[in-house]
Amino acid sequence: MSRDIILHIGTQKTGTTALQTFLTDNLALLTKQGFEYLDPRTGVLGLDNCSHGHLALCLTGYWRHTSHQITREEAWSTLKKLVDESRHTVIVSSELLSTPQILPFLRFISESLNGLNIKVIIYLRRQDIFVQSVYKERLKVSEREPFETAYQHGDYQMVLDFRTIVDHWAHFLGEENIHVRPYEKGQLLNGDILEDFLDVIGGEITAEMQLPSKHDANGPLSPDILEISRELNQLDLKGPAINKFKLWMHSVIEAGSNEPFKDHNIISPAQRLEIIDTFRDCNQYIAKTFLNREDGALFHDRVPRLSDPWQQYCGVPADSVAKILAAVFKRSNLLEGFESKQ
Repeated sequence: MSRDIILHIGTQKTGTTALQTFLTDNLALLTKQGFEYLDPRTGVLGLDNCSHGHLALCLTGYWRHTSHQITREEAWSTLKKLVDESRHTVIVSSELLSTPQILPFLRFISESLNGLNIKVIIYLRRQDIFVQSVYKERLKVSEREPFETAYQHGDYQMVLDFRTIVDHWAHFLGEENIHVRPYEKGQLLNGDILEDFLDVIGGEITAEMQLPSKHDANGPLSPDILEISRELNQLDLKGPAINKFKLWMHSVIEAGSNEPFKDHNIISPAQRLEIIDTFRDCNQYIAKTFLNREDGALFHDRVPRLSDPWQQYCGVPADSVAKILAAVFKRSNLLEGFESKQ
């Protein structure tokens, strides 16, 4: 028995969905290389996708729409048992494990996995880019406030404080067991998250492996749909059905676009530079402590310039509203109802 475990803890919006899909689709081939990605579609650890989200949700108690709820003792003792019984290095993955809400439970995680050989892998994305991705993702579900208000009064700055998150994991599981990877194309092996992750754990992609689609089903919504989504959130319209409706509206607006799911900066270059400056010391500390970079450069991509072109979003244009209304009328035959009442 190997008694080895790899915890991939995110962070979110760093290719986690693609990586988890890849690991799930290639379970058998990974075992040939000595790795066992616990099938998240079976047992008590996985959500209804390709991640092991129950390991985090059982700690925070925030179950969202998940029907099967388990105690933290049940979840983490089950994980320990599976690692003890495996002949391979076990891999689990959930980006929820890198959220600030998990930090109070790291002692529990450490004690639950006592006696195992643990490697923690975390990918970090530069904060000015990361915060926009997190905000857009929350708009899909529940965020009601404009970015400026949410950033000042929400937990976004805690989410961006990578030093606190990484230091806490290092304190309980050992600095030598924390592997930090900057999420930038130029710093990933061959610019690819899948190749990079396998390289970190000592594996490789082979010709037989199934690769996930290049289309990112978890990609960003268009600015118009993000704004409509925020307004719907204010009306407290939530749940899987409304989320599917938002994606459908996006497909309506973006139909025929040459750049589907194109990302958009929702904050100005000046705001981005302010965020970069806020976390400069944080990033230098991580680069020096966990990557042994004397220059303290965690990220290498060009920072924005004040002169970079950017246009503030001015609201949902009439043509987008018209497209959505036309599609709704066509889909539900609403116009026939009006005609019958004349």
